[in-house]
Amino acid sequence: MSLAETLKTLSGRIWSRAIASKAEVRQGVILALLHELGWPIFDTNVVRPSHSINGGGVDFGLFGNQGKLAAVIIVDAPSGLDVDGVDASLYVTDSDEPLVIHTNGLTWRFMLSLPPKGIPFDKAFVVSADGSLSAERFESLLRRENLDAGHARETLARLLARKPADSAVLMATWLSLIGTENLALHTLFSDKAEERSGIRPSVEEVAAFFRAQDSPLATLDVVDAPTVSDKPIPAIINRKAEPEQGLANNPTGCWYRVGEARFAARSAKDVVLGMLRYLENKSPGLLEKVTKHPGNVGNSRRYIAHSPAQLYPKRPDYAADDGKYALIIPGLYLMTNSSTRRKKRIITLVTTVAGLTQGRDFDYAIDR
Repeated sequence: MSLAETLKTLSGRIWSRAIASKAEVRQGVILALLHELGWPIFDTNVVRPSHSINGGGVDFGLFGNQGKLAAVIIVDAPSGLDVDGVDASLYVTDSDEPLVIHTNGLTWRFMLSLPPKGIPFDKAFVVSADGSLSAERFESLLRRENLDAGHARETLARLLARKPADSAVLMATWLSLIGTENLALHTLFSDKAEERSGIRPSVEEVAAFFRAQDSPLATLDVVDAPTVSDKPIPAIINRKAEPEQGLANNPTGCWYRVGEARFAARSAKDVVLGMLRYLENKSPGLLEKVTKHPGNVGNSRRYIAHSPAQLYPKRPDYAADDGKYALIIPGLYLMTNSSTRRKKRIITLVTTVAGLTQGRDFDYAIDR
């Protein structure tokens, strides 16, 4: 099995919650990945569990040539990544300069414990285990030979010190893309959005986004989203213009409103997904409550569940068809093989659990 395939398998087990605790990440992810990257995981002189350093402890210490500490790994459960709880400077000794790695199995933060001048201690290079470049990054930063030879440290220092692109160049590049019909670009955009958030926009959504008449930085107001698991829910985007103006040219007639925020949608499915993500953004944990509600269970399926198999317990063929479900947020899926009536039932279920009243607190239109 290739490293990319191993990462895909391990990430899938975390997303399906087959791996859910810190102990399971330690045993089922860290050790499996270290083995794939050339580390003798049963040799405690090289891979040392519960390693003590500077009066504290880390989950793993990785030792290279002549017993030199090459890296330390701090592990969290998949449900959280305490980014403020790890100070790389705490893991420095007089003789060793280990890389500091902080992970929950999906998100990996690589830090220099003694960074070069100009690089702050709290700066980390983040790698997503299910990202398109993840295998390449793990090879360069965690492969045993690279850590032994010091190449991993050199690579990480170079990545951290990379000069950011000039904002004017980025804006000019963005403006040149508006209106493009390059499907390869749209696919890449979708890949990157999914890598960052766990939610993949459709090619049609990306194309519509690129066809916007104005610069997104000039016309959009991005509302910060809370973190669920280790990945943020995508930010909710509101146009600064009056909501009705944003809906006037909506070709589908689909839209939804929650409170004073109104949004146009490209389809009935997008209305449901948009409302669910928005409400979860406002009230984290709401959708988890919905999964336990009796109304969430139909005759042969569930509307919202933790995996496609749970959505379609009697139809494994549907669970294997990614056209019949959609990821709402990391770890929660929506059944999309549904009629308009059932879509309305799902909206009613979620808003009822949220304690919202249609017409007063929310409204929506679905034409197809």
